[in-house]
Amino acid sequence: MPFYLVAVFFLIFDVEGAFIFSWAVTYEDLGWAGWLQMSFFIIVLLIGLFYLWKKGGLDWKPAHQTKGPTAS
Repeated sequence: MPFYLVAVFFLIFDVEGAFIFSWAVTYEDLGWAGWLQMSFFIIVLLIGLFYLWKKGGLDWKPAHQTKGPTAS
């Protein structure tokens, strides 16, 4: 996996953590509207994570390369 993908994943989950932490601090003030908005945010992130997983973006090994014809 190229280093830039690791960096992008880190940034995405770092920003996600900052949003969730700030929501948790003000949870009682936001009420159900804040809970629904944060649930939507987390669901969108999970959909994106599953999409990356299905596309192979989380594979740490190199892509499988087929071998060419071998000379016998």
